[in-house]
Amino acid sequence: MIDWTSIKQLESDVGAGEFKNVVALFLDEVDSEIETLRSSVPTSDILKSKMHFLKGSSMYLGFTAFGDLCAKNEALAESGSVAEIDLDRLIAIYEQSRIRFIDEAPKYCSFGAAA
Repeated sequence: MIDWTSIKQLESDVGAGEFKNVVALFLDEVDSEIETLRSSVPTSDILKSKMHFLKGSSMYLGFTAFGDLCAKNEALAESGSVAEIDLDRLIAIYEQSRIRFIDEAPKYCSFGAAA
């Protein structure tokens, strides 16, 4: 669900201080996108765009299960199979990933660690 190796590499690449900013920005942006998906009935084009953004963002930060599902949903939207996209499942996977990340991050990286 979470690729901690990628997360540790990202933190090493950008530094602990910047890493915390990247994670906070990621969580804020994805939370906002998820809320938009919850509160609207997006068109095929909007779904393609949102799935592409969420896929890239989540893979960058190691949310692999969520990113894989976004990639699958992006392909479905591109093929016109929007009815096959299960937004409830997508949201559930994100929420589970988010909780796991916040709970386990102090074991692997500086995010969530006491300052």
